[in-house]
Amino acid sequence: MGVKEVLSPKLVKRSYGDFTPYEHWCPGCEAMHQIAVDQPFRNGARWSFDGNAGQPTFSPSVNVGPGTKVQCHYFIRAGRIEYCADCHHALAGQTVDLPDIPPGWMPDPV
Repeated sequence: MGVKEVLSPKLVKRSYGDFTPYEHWCPGCEAMHQIAVDQPFRNGARWSFDGNAGQPTFSPSVNVGPGTKVQCHYFIRAGRIEYCADCHHALAGQTVDLPDIPPGWMPDPV
């Protein structure tokens, strides 16, 4: 596993063999989340990306862990995370700036 490209302090594109998702920090979950753009996830889920690494927009909404106690459902639009009300963390229903990836989580390019 390695980083294919550090796109901005907020967004990286990591390589897992042929699978290269975009990754960002989620302040609600305090974890990295993946968004499949170039290749879909195994379940077929795939998003579009506007190409703006500093203030990205991904479509449609991202739903991590749907139906579980760790569900995180949100939109990323113009560099802001819009959390849906069905999130299971303290930022549910709020909109926040997409944060920089914290030290220790930002991978070194390979």
